[in-house]
Amino acid sequence: MKMEEMKGGGPITYILTALTALGGAFILALLLTLGSETTWLTGLTIGLLIGLSISLKIGMNYLFENSKLQLYFITIGYHLVSYLIAGIIIGAWQS
Repeated sequence: MKMEEMKGGGPITYILTALTALGGAFILALLLTLGSETTWLTGLTIGLLIGLSISLKIGMNYLFENSKLQLYFITIGYHLVSYLIAGIIIGAWQS
């Protein structure tokens, strides 16, 4: 890969990335309010399920793009960890 291909977007890219992360956390919080009891453990469970669901959907893209498996694991690792942490924080905060 050339350096030109690896450059990230401008400020708007980072703003939109932050907004999509907040949107995902908001949906996670909404899902946690549907249950009868909200704890850090339910937050962890729902976060794991959302992270796995997103990871599987991303996997479809990687199959069609013929990307490297290592890149897939890096990408899904980010989503899994972020939803697990968000689920724990939101679950503990709502209890």
